[in-house]
Amino acid sequence: MLIPEGLIEFIPEMKTLISELNEVIASSSELLLDLDTIAEKKEFILGRISEDSAKLMATLPDEFEDMLLLDRDSHGNLKVSQIPTEKLLIEMVSARLREMKANPDLFIGEGDDRISLTPEEVKRFVESKFATNSHFFGYEGRCGAPTRFDAAYTFNLGLLVGSLALAGKTGYIAAINALDRGGQALAIPLVGLIHMEHRQGKDEFVIEKTMVKMDSPAFKFFIENRERWATEDCSASPGPRQLWGPVSSQLPMLIALNQGYNSLKFDLGEERKIISD
Repeated sequence: MLIPEGLIEFIPEMKTLISELNEVIASSSELLLDLDTIAEKKEFILGRISEDSAKLMATLPDEFEDMLLLDRDSHGNLKVSQIPTEKLLIEMVSARLREMKANPDLFIGEGDDRISLTPEEVKRFVESKFATNSHFFGYEGRCGAPTRFDAAYTFNLGLLVGSLALAGKTGYIAAINALDRGGQALAIPLVGLIHMEHRQGKDEFVIEKTMVKMDSPAFKFFIENRERWATEDCSASPGPRQLWGPVSSQLPMLIALNQGYNSLKFDLGEERKIISD
């Protein structure tokens, strides 16, 4: 089972708890520095968050509680990648299974909120063992070696950034679109990407996080195919070493689908060799 590292941020109660913790830690940073132990900091913070959030935090494993009190990043956000969400879920499932095995009559039987099992299945369930082995992938799980498209795209971004710098243009982000027909260089003003967020106890101008759009063409395509992709080998990546041939010019499917391109072939203009003396 694969679990996204930011899962806890999308649980409503946890989202509220994290928001309140961020607020208290930001507004009381100097007072917290005077406290020597995690226990003292925890007691200080619990007295300054809502009753519901305090109750929720009390139900979490000690290790997880301590993780929620870690130093924030430069924007005042919790460092989600440092919190072992997978271990929390494993512990919660283990606790639930222990409860079900200790009191099977409360969970097994007839009814909408019960599990229907035969006596033999109940016996096997009670005698079963729940063994787990977790691993945190981090960037290893969501990136790979660059393809020819990655190399061509980032190379052209570098040329565009250099052109902006030489022209004395600041406050822009370099971008390229029309990837299926030669590419179009863009310089996007930063001000158009900035909005107001409450961070570190005050309102700040930041670039908003981009979430997966559930109504995007790429996500709809994923919904249509995910059952087949879960059981079949449907890999479409050209890989990092496909530097020539038709497959090497393949666009990422997500980009092609969301931009409405008619094919997966990218075209960033004429290729030229750069020879230095």
